[in-house]
Amino acid sequence: MSLIKLVTRWAAAPIKRGKKYLTGTVLLLAVSLAAYQPVFGADWHSVANIERDNVLASIYWISWVAFFSIAALSVTLLLFWREQRRVQSLAVLVENGEPDSLLRHFFDMPFIGMAITSPETKHWLQINDHLCNILGYTREELIEKSWTEMTHPDDLYLDIEQFERAMQGEVEGYTKEKRFIHKNGAIVHASLDVKCVRKLDGTVRFVVATIEDITGRKYAEEQLKLAAKVFEQSAEGLMITDADCNIVRVNHAFTVISGYTEAEVIGQNPRVLSSGQHDQNFFRAMWEHIVAFGHWKGEVWNRRKNGDVYPELLSISAVSNESGEVSEYVAVFSDISQLKASEAQLEFLAHNDSLTTLPNRRLLFCRLEHGIDVARREHKQFALLMLDLDRFKDVNDSFGHLAGDQLLQQVAERLTGRLRKVDTVARLGGDEFTVLLEDIAHPEDAARVAKEIIDDLSEPWLLPHCGEVKIGVSIGISLYPQHGDTPETLLQQADTALYLAKAQGRGRYAYFTDELTLAARERMELEARLRRAIAQNELRIYYQPQVDIESGRIVGAEALVRWQDPVEGLIQPCRFIPMAEETGLILAV
Repeated sequence: MSLIKLVTRWAAAPIKRGKKYLTGTVLLLAVSLAAYQPVFGADWHSVANIERDNVLASIYWISWVAFFSIAALSVTLLLFWREQRRVQSLAVLVENGEPDSLLRHFFDMPFIGMAITSPETKHWLQINDHLCNILGYTREELIEKSWTEMTHPDDLYLDIEQFERAMQGEVEGYTKEKRFIHKNGAIVHASLDVKCVRKLDGTVRFVVATIEDITGRKYAEEQLKLAAKVFEQSAEGLMITDADCNIVRVNHAFTVISGYTEAEVIGQNPRVLSSGQHDQNFFRAMWEHIVAFGHWKGEVWNRRKNGDVYPELLSISAVSNESGEVSEYVAVFSDISQLKASEAQLEFLAHNDSLTTLPNRRLLFCRLEHGIDVARREHKQFALLMLDLDRFKDVNDSFGHLAGDQLLQQVAERLTGRLRKVDTVARLGGDEFTVLLEDIAHPEDAARVAKEIIDDLSEPWLLPHCGEVKIGVSIGISLYPQHGDTPETLLQQADTALYLAKAQGRGRYAYFTDELTLAARERMELEARLRRAIAQNELRIYYQPQVDIESGRIVGAEALVRWQDPVEGLIQPCRFIPMAEETGLILAV
């Protein structure tokens, strides 16, 4: 039985006891009449026929019954009057703030707020200390206030409506949740139980209310609602497993990312998402970190339901119970496919030319540094070629920048297709390109490649909507280690050589030093003449006899080749045989 019901039942008890006393009086009168009935006999109307000697006995019994009847009625009236006085005394005691010890014992309970209020003014007539603690006021301050002043404005209308219904007798009381305003301005959520104590005529004498502070509970409920809302509406996938790593719950984002519905994964192990791209060492290290620190964060590759493998950023946290044992694991992950693609694109643009997709100056410097390290360690050499297109400005001016861009793209494709995979073609900007030739056997090898590039780029170019155009190229060459041992120095020397080549006329190449340039050109010219000599049968066979010294007889002959050049005359093998071996012409010779 609740405290409010106990108080109202105790206050209403005198009225019920008065009814019992009245009933007892009626029963007592009935018994008295039953006891008197034998004196009169079976017939109540035959008293006049009683013999004279029975008159005295009749008077005696009538007097005795009358006495008992009057006494019983008097006792009943006396007890009813006393109960009525008790009710009036209770009201006086309540109004004076002096309830008896039993009521005070319940009224001052420290775990629930209690108040007795006036039905007319709605002021608090009596309050306990716990209600003062709930609202932050002293007892004296609250006595001066009505409960309507303490109610949150948004709850006041409905609160007054329910209160008036109770006053009018439509309901005996009501239970509800409402908000009070604390003294410091904070909102106090309360559970309210209101009951009316009425007078004999049914009007309300006073109202008893119990107030329970449920702010903490409401906050916890709101937090749970918020957590549930965040769980379902989060853009990140959420997965909760038990201590044995069996999936117990997932959110909507999990389904969107992985393709699996909740019903398909509940009870499953997260291995159902594995892509197979991580070995056992990876997962062993991950779980060792979780055991040691309670969490882990990193990138993993997982597999969707449709088989697609995708990267995700994953965070796993261990949740422990009150005993310190792991009860759940919570995994939060997001699909970073687009992020990875963007990172790759940014990384590509940071190191490559956006128009031709060739390596840019930054990546060229990295390749040069690597090439220098390898060449220094393995005692090798390499060449750096600086290219500048001739008459490119005429194409831009005549056909527009779109045509110029198309020409640059075709040049990049032709250069890339001509060179080895180990070589690097880069665009520095405008119509300037560079070629890094790694691991060359002789300095003249760079000149040979330069000559081939000059011949290739001098061929006509067919541009969309523009027809055929013709350009050329000039090339400057620097060598490692002869011309420098840093990327900056080698580029500067190749640029200087390019300036020398352009000064000598378009469609030429030049080394950083004149001696190398002259030697390379002579070698290139000799190679071209040898090719022509093979085609025109300018090579001659000479036989050197082998003689036996003892007998003086010829025992054999050594076949020797000579080059009968129409301009220089006879050219000795020491000039053209090494070059033929290096260029691959020796087989044709």
